[in-house]
Amino acid sequence: MSRKWLKKEGEEWVKEGIVTEGQLRHILERYPAKTIQGQLLPILAAVLIGLAILSYTASNWNGIPPLVRLSILIAAIATFYGAGEIRTSRGHSHTGASLTGLGVICFGAAMILVGQMFHLTAFDARLFILWGLSALGALYLYRHPALFFLPFLILTASQIYSVATFDRFSWITAVLFTLGLAWDAQRRGGSLYRWLTGVGIVFQAMMGVVAAEISPLWMVGVAAAVYTLTEVFQIPGWAFPLRVPAMAVGFISTLLWFYQSPQEVVKYDLFALPDWRWTAPIFLILFSLSLWRKKSEGQFSDTVGWILFLPWYFLTQAMPEGIHTVIYLLVLYTFTVHTLMQGFKKESRLRINTGILLFLLVTLNAYFNLAWDFLPKSLFFFIGGLLLFGLNFLLQRRKRVSFSQGGEAR
Repeated sequence: MSRKWLKKEGEEWVKEGIVTEGQLRHILERYPAKTIQGQLLPILAAVLIGLAILSYTASNWNGIPPLVRLSILIAAIATFYGAGEIRTSRGHSHTGASLTGLGVICFGAAMILVGQMFHLTAFDARLFILWGLSALGALYLYRHPALFFLPFLILTASQIYSVATFDRFSWITAVLFTLGLAWDAQRRGGSLYRWLTGVGIVFQAMMGVVAAEISPLWMVGVAAAVYTLTEVFQIPGWAFPLRVPAMAVGFISTLLWFYQSPQEVVKYDLFALPDWRWTAPIFLILFSLSLWRKKSEGQFSDTVGWILFLPWYFLTQAMPEGIHTVIYLLVLYTFTVHTLMQGFKKESRLRINTGILLFLLVTLNAYFNLAWDFLPKSLFFFIGGLLLFGLNFLLQRRKRVSFSQGGEAR
């Protein structure tokens, strides 16, 4: 709960006689203002000092004997971890977290430098896995919000490194990311951490498709599986953080396929279409489970979201390019208009704003696709700007009318 919001609402409570000014003052005293400087300055100061130490050491690294190098690395790790523990135990949690974070960074840098010193060759992502474990350990030991981002970044980099360097999906990395961060995000309760974890889990799943060296279109199938599983199991607090990134994969894939006809994919051998004998049953099972769940919950209208996951490329691969473009354009507009209508129906500002953004994005892409080749470029941009301004004005006006009597935040 924001203190600024509490103060603003409290003034209205005083006017309505719900509380007195003295009571409001006592309430506000229980929630002291948190200055951004008090939180960020110690962290930034520690980061700058740590970078200075590391850059100085790196610039003189080749002239330092190996045993001295090891001593420096061990001393740096012990110093940062020890200083972080001392500052945290004395009540300076932000400074303590920043120093502990530097200890985690030094631990990873030390492993890399030791590997270079002794010419060790890596055959998997175990270095990043050990680094991620140290970051998770610091997160669970001190439970400071800033320490959440270290394992998030390290384990994401671990999966990218494993797939890009070894063409291998790291299941250990995926499990550590999913269980380690999801557990902390669930315990912490903040929506930001759940959303970040949800995006990261979907990304890990997409990297699995890349590592499997199968058609990239299977990313849509994996996204559809994530979307359906969130409906079937319904873990409290995790529906939107997992479902929205999965739908984003479907939307981006549909938008990209809007520009690329199946005939050109086959002609230039860009990538193979999935085998329909596997694709059709999998999508049918997932769609049936989603439909059953939505019907049982009385949310049958939300089935329209599944339009992004259906394999339309099987339908359009034998059609002329113009018909292919129209079909994908109708799919995109159906989803965006549905999002807008659901937002207006449920008085959800988040859905309306998302619908407006997606509607303008689809319109802009449709305009580029249809008018780029035959309009003079100056006229093209001028008309496009007027079109977007006009659509945005109409949609924002409709939103203001809908919320003239209030509305939900999301």
